[in-house]
Amino acid sequence: AVVSTQSGHYGRGNLESGSANCIFQLKSLNLSWCDEVTDVGLSRVITSNSSSLQTLMIRQCGIGVGTLKAIAKCSNLVQLDISTNVEISDEVWTPLAVGLPRLQELDASWVFGMRDTKLALLLHHCHELRKLTIDGHKQITTDLFRKMVVTMENGRRVRSAQYAPRLQYISLQYCNDIEDEELWEIVQLCKGSLTVKNYYGDDIEYSLPDD
Repeated sequence: AVVSTQSGHYGRGNLESGSANCIFQLKSLNLSWCDEVTDVGLSRVITSNSSSLQTLMIRQCGIGVGTLKAIAKCSNLVQLDISTNVEISDEVWTPLAVGLPRLQELDASWVFGMRDTKLALLLHHCHELRKLTIDGHKQITTDLFRKMVVTMENGRRVRSAQYAPRLQYISLQYCNDIEDEELWEIVQLCKGSLTVKNYYGDDIEYSLPDD
């Protein structure tokens, strides 16, 4: 079953009654921009559908600790949008980062307090992650992505098989402390399998080697 609304008027009563009366397990839930949704109501819906939920879009919903703890138990989640929300503490972020082994797409743009250490934990554990959108973060640096490349004993540099091994797309728009030159080197090493958008939304492009 799928529930989708972006009207901004999906409130506490709707969620709680929906959770109590729904006879189907939700696979997709989109409540983006619904700022009247409460943490209690949203966490209750997510908890009751934790085993089936695959897509969760809650952009600018004012989510709280209860919702984030509930998300961490959705082990089948594939797509997650928590952008434009309040700060996520380390205490809550850690179980979320390690509890979503099937996650393929994450949008955590404009979430206050996001740092390299938080996202690195996610990249270490979410090996299925393909798309990462983290626009608008002033504290994220190029260090976050250096572990994508490892140096072998013979000096050869290759893509890591343990840190973001399947990542194909990164958006870093309005991220101030990112060095395009280093990301360009990573893109070249990935040989066209990785697309990176820089501060201005321009692609850091892979250059085909000369014949």
